[in-house]
Amino acid sequence: MSCRHEQKLTAGDFSQLVPYRIGNYWGFSDTLKHIVIPVKYDDVEIINDTMARVKSKNIIRFINTAEKEIFPFPYFDFDGFSEGMGIVIQMRKYGFINMQGKEIVAPKYDNATPFFHGLSKVKLGDMYGFVNKEGKEVIPVIHSYIDIYSEGTYKAISETKIAVYDTLGNVIIPFQSGAIDNFSDGLIKTFTPEGYCYKDKKGRARFYLRYPFCSKFVNGRAYAGAEDHYGILDKKGKMLTPAIFEDVELSESGPIMVMLQGMAGYLDSLGNPVIPLRYNDAEPFVNGFASVASNDLVALINTKGTVLTPFIYDYLRVTPLGKVVYTKNSKYGIMDTLGHELTDAIYDMVRTDQYREQHLLRTLGVNDFYTPTKYPIVEQNGKFGFINLQGKGICSLKYDEVNPFSEGFAAVSIDHMWGYINENGEEVIPLKYKGAANFKNGLAKINTPDHFGFINKKGVEFFEDNADPQ
Repeated sequence: MSCRHEQKLTAGDFSQLVPYRIGNYWGFSDTLKHIVIPVKYDDVEIINDTMARVKSKNIIRFINTAEKEIFPFPYFDFDGFSEGMGIVIQMRKYGFINMQGKEIVAPKYDNATPFFHGLSKVKLGDMYGFVNKEGKEVIPVIHSYIDIYSEGTYKAISETKIAVYDTLGNVIIPFQSGAIDNFSDGLIKTFTPEGYCYKDKKGRARFYLRYPFCSKFVNGRAYAGAEDHYGILDKKGKMLTPAIFEDVELSESGPIMVMLQGMAGYLDSLGNPVIPLRYNDAEPFVNGFASVASNDLVALINTKGTVLTPFIYDYLRVTPLGKVVYTKNSKYGIMDTLGHELTDAIYDMVRTDQYREQHLLRTLGVNDFYTPTKYPIVEQNGKFGFINLQGKGICSLKYDEVNPFSEGFAAVSIDHMWGYINENGEEVIPLKYKGAANFKNGLAKINTPDHFGFINKKGVEFFEDNADPQ
C-alpha cells in the first residue's frame, strides 16, 4: 500500500525521486514512496537532477520537480538525450535539440543515432553521414554506408569505393577501390598498385610492402610474407626476421609466437628467440601468460618461458582478471597464474566476462566487447550459479538463468520467475517477477504480468498493480 500524501521538493531534486506507477499511470515519489509529482502521466523519465520528461495524451513536456515546464517542446516524439543532445521527431523526420531545448537541427533526417564522442550518424534517403553537436554535417550525408571503424576513425562506402575519416570529418584516406584494413597501433593498411601501403592518421604513407600478405600492427610489430612464410617487421617497414615462419601470432603483452617446421616458440620485439621453438602449438600471451601444447595437452608458461603447470590440460584461457580457465576431460575449472587449481574440473561452463552495454567501444580501439566480472558464472547439469575469483561457490547451482552482478546484485531465475541475490549468495529479493534487469543507480526495472516498474536494493516496489491513482 502506498503513502499517497504529496510532498513538494525544491527544484533540482530529481536525484531523490523514483518513477512511481499506480495502475497504468506514472508520477514520481521519494524513496519512502511519498508521492511528490502526481501519478497522472502515461510515461515518465528522469533526465538529470533538474529535469524529467513526462508524457500525457501524446504530449511531451520537460518539467522540474515543481512540475513547471522548463522549455516548450513542439515536437511529436522524443528519442532520448545523449552527451547533452536530444533527438526529436516530427512527421517521421529526426532532428536535434540541446539540454536547454534549443533546436540545433530541425527535423529533416530519416533516422539518427544517439551521440557518441560528439557525433550522431544520420540518414537521408539511402545515404548516411555524421553530424556534430553544432548541427554541422562533418561527414557529408553522401555515403551508402558509414560507421565507426577503429581508433576514432570512420569508414565510408560510396558505390564500390571506400574512404576513411577522422572525428572532425577530415579525410584520412580518400575514396579508392580495393581493400582498406582498420587502424591498429596508429597505422592503417591500404592496397595500392605498388603493393600494400601503411598510412598514419594524417593519411601520410609510412612505407610500402610488396608481400602478398601483410598483417595489422600490434604493440609496434606486424608480420608479412607469402604461402606460410612470414617475417616480423617494425613500424618503419623494416623486416626484423627472414620470412621463414609458418605462423605468427602477435601479442599486446608478451613475446611474439612463431611456428617453424611444425614447432612453436616465441621471439622478442627485435626478432630474437626468447622461448625455444619446442612446442607442438602455442597461443599468444595475455597479461603475461600463454598456453603451450605438447603431445596434444597444454600447460601454462610466463614470459620467461617458465612452465608453470604440468602438461595435463585440454585447454587454457588466461582472463583479464589474472585467473585461468582450464578444461580436463571436457569439464571446466579455474586456476591462478601460478598454476594452482582453485576449483576441480567439475563445470560444464565457466564464464568470466559480461557483455558491455556500450556497443560503440570500437571507437576507442577496443575490439573486445566483453568486460571481466569478479564473480564468474558457472554451469553444471543445466543449472547456473556463481563462484568468486578464489574458486569458492557463493550460491547453489540451482538457477535456470542468471545475469552478471551489477552494483552488488545479480538477477536470477527459477521456473521463469526472477529475483535477486547479493554477493553472499543470499536471495535478498524474492523470485516473483516475470523479468528483471540489472541494477543501475540503485534501481532495477522489473516486469510484472501486465506491466513493469522499479524496485530498490531493499526490494521496495515503486508501483501498485490493479490500483487507481485517484
